[in-house]
Amino acid sequence: MSIYKKINKSDVSIIETTTYKKQTLSPQRSSSVGLQSIKCVSGSSDSNLSSSFWDSLHVNFYLSGSSDISKSFPGDSSRFRDPFYTITQYDSRHPIYLNKFFKSASIVSIPQQYVGDGIRKGSFVLKDTQYGQSVTIKDDSRGNLYAPDATISHSSDSTISSSINYVGNIFYDYGIITLTETGSFYHVPTEASFVVQSTLSESNHFFVTGSDLSTSIKFEVNQNGSKSDTDTIKYFQSGSDTRSTAAAARDKINSVFTDGFITASQGATTSTVKLTNDRQPNNPIDRIPNYPSITGSVGMTSYSGFTSGSSYVSYMDLVSGSSYTVEFDSIHNIYTREYTVTIDPGEFNRTMNVTARGFVSGSDRAEGSKLAQSPYLSAHLTSSDWNPYITKIHLYDLNKGNIRNTTNIQSRHGREVVEPVIVANLPRPVKIPKNISLTFKIRLDM
Repeated sequence: MSIYKKINKSDVSIIETTTYKKQTLSPQRSSSVGLQSIKCVSGSSDSNLSSSFWDSLHVNFYLSGSSDISKSFPGDSSRFRDPFYTITQYDSRHPIYLNKFFKSASIVSIPQQYVGDGIRKGSFVLKDTQYGQSVTIKDDSRGNLYAPDATISHSSDSTISSSINYVGNIFYDYGIITLTETGSFYHVPTEASFVVQSTLSESNHFFVTGSDLSTSIKFEVNQNGSKSDTDTIKYFQSGSDTRSTAAAARDKINSVFTDGFITASQGATTSTVKLTNDRQPNNPIDRIPNYPSITGSVGMTSYSGFTSGSSYVSYMDLVSGSSYTVEFDSIHNIYTREYTVTIDPGEFNRTMNVTARGFVSGSDRAEGSKLAQSPYLSAHLTSSDWNPYITKIHLYDLNKGNIRNTTNIQSRHGREVVEPVIVANLPRPVKIPKNISLTFKIRLDM
């Protein structure tokens, strides 16, 4: 008959639901408040090259890394990749590679308001367009970053996100992205050119720096053909006009640089010779500077050296400007407290609806007051087929005195209700069955 029932602890549970939200952030967007990129260098006193960020990465994530770091911090090598000495995720079956950590790195820090409870694995994409080509960096769901479209790779014998080819790391729980690869994403050939004068003499020449970037080779006119090539001096014939002389110089350049890196070309009706240096490093860690100019160009006019191209785009030079975008799915965990309320046969068969009560005979009180005081059901509700309906379920906290004993005649159940802590409204009235149990699930977001 009671309208109260205690809920057992076993009937209360916590449910975790994971949701995802697509985030697109860029320094150019006013909505991306707090997004920042930092270049860090070990021991730097330059305010633009933070040493404290480098120290933070080293202590929290990279206990060793490269051989250079191991030399500076010899005690760290024994702790390298030990899960007890790093706060990053660890999975021996799908490892995160931390072996590329040198004396400098680039960091992208994403504020927690966008990260939420973490970054969803496999959803991170970084794009940078500041060097005239779109550079894309992705994560491999293990914490390693790789460049799917890189034109230079350490090794083609392993996957692009392997311990050899990966370019940085993402620490999903903290919203920290690091680019630690010291090599290049891609190589753009550089160009040079010179124009042959109307006449050339024996003293006329020009220099071209070799593809090894150290040997300077002199190309000199040899009108009578009496001179022989040496290691550093190459001869070509002067033609009857500037176009044919330019053609002779072009052919000589191509015969000297047979490695295919430096090549010369010339238009059919022009005396201009164009040179292209397409040397790519065997190891991306070797940076390629802009090549030296053509020098000592006696007899040539309007010459320019190998300065017109971008020789390389270093991974750590990415995110240095404002032309990058990061995309990822942020994780938001929603915790719900679930109460299981069970009504067994014979329970909760008394209605609290005042209008369902009968009149008190002989009373001179107002009709509404008579109904509130009556312990009896109205005559038309006394059938054996009648049972009350549930429209709301109230939950009370006994520890906070929401229910207390009372002798108030208006409380026929013998207790006075102060205020429930939770009110669950049913979408429609539910009739309490007589012979079977009825279970309700009440969920409250925490």
